[in-house]
Amino acid sequence: MIVFKRLYNKIRNRVSSIKYNYSLIKYIKYPKGKKIIVPGTPTHTNIGDSAIVLAQKKYLKSIGIDERRIKEITMNDYYRNRSLLKKYIKKDDIIISLGGGNMGNQWPKEEKFRYDLLKDFPDNRTIIFPQTIFYVEKENDDVKKQIQESVSRYGEKKDLTIIARETESFDIMKSLYKMQLLLCPDIVLSTTMEDYGVSPSKREGILLCTRNDAEKKVPDSDWEYLINEIERQGKTIIRTDMHSKENVTVDNRLDLVKEKMQEFCNSELVVTDRLHGMIFAAITETPCIVFGNYNHKVYGTYKWIDYLPYVCYVENVERAIEHIPALLNMEKEKCKFDNAVLKPYYKRLQEEVVGAWEKTMQE
Repeated sequence: MIVFKRLYNKIRNRVSSIKYNYSLIKYIKYPKGKKIIVPGTPTHTNIGDSAIVLAQKKYLKSIGIDERRIKEITMNDYYRNRSLLKKYIKKDDIIISLGGGNMGNQWPKEEKFRYDLLKDFPDNRTIIFPQTIFYVEKENDDVKKQIQESVSRYGEKKDLTIIARETESFDIMKSLYKMQLLLCPDIVLSTTMEDYGVSPSKREGILLCTRNDAEKKVPDSDWEYLINEIERQGKTIIRTDMHSKENVTVDNRLDLVKEKMQEFCNSELVVTDRLHGMIFAAITETPCIVFGNYNHKVYGTYKWIDYLPYVCYVENVERAIEHIPALLNMEKEKCKFDNAVLKPYYKRLQEEVVGAWEKTMQE
């Protein structure tokens, strides 16, 4: 009986694997012709990363790419089916790697994934969407060696374009790499809250959205001081973070991002040290006080939108407290998200993507 059960489970797992592989092959192959591959999308709980995926796919559709030809592959599915993908992704397919803040040595899993991707598809035109690059000194890390590996890995890839997300990242990339480099804001700033199904509502309370990871800069004592001061003024604080309560899937991603973004839209004021906390506040037209993190990505992104009067960058809690009354009383008419000044950069990115698409169509 035990032997029969083991055999049954083995056959069932084999059949399930065959069905899955067939489904994946069909997904990659159809419709016939060239595709844009968006590999390595996350299934972890970080909502900012999920917003990037949604914004990136929307951007590709907005510049004229047929939605049926945009093929997303999660990081888990990529490694589970690596040999299969190498077989069925064709050389004229364009690879659009995800934007974000993980070039460098702080998030080695994501950096390794890009290295693997470039190795697996050396002949495919590849564009890495707006990224932050940063190397942090770590105990037991040979940073010089890590940088040399980065230069080697990216440098040996032909037909590669990397997009820097802020000017400091752009300068670092220019000092390291010889390939085509562009500068463009975080891709989520190309969207509006309506793109996620978020709508204006009654605003109540001050939303506090803080980091609790390796990029944290503001000490807990400063947050407690700020919280006490806000409560002393009789204001209600609502605590949140940029994580969902469940792992993200391709099917639930939009709902989870919408739910989190609606929290921002429901608030009178946001206080955050999260980059996408600031971006969510900006596109939901919510007054916001933002602190920096341990590197240049928050301040660098803030510089793109420093013309928005309802978003204020501060270096310490004293300055944050000074800004609170004015932001809480800011006229609604001044809290309008307008990304017109950013559009030339998104236009240049469009030229890069469409140019690559049209070029491979001609070959």
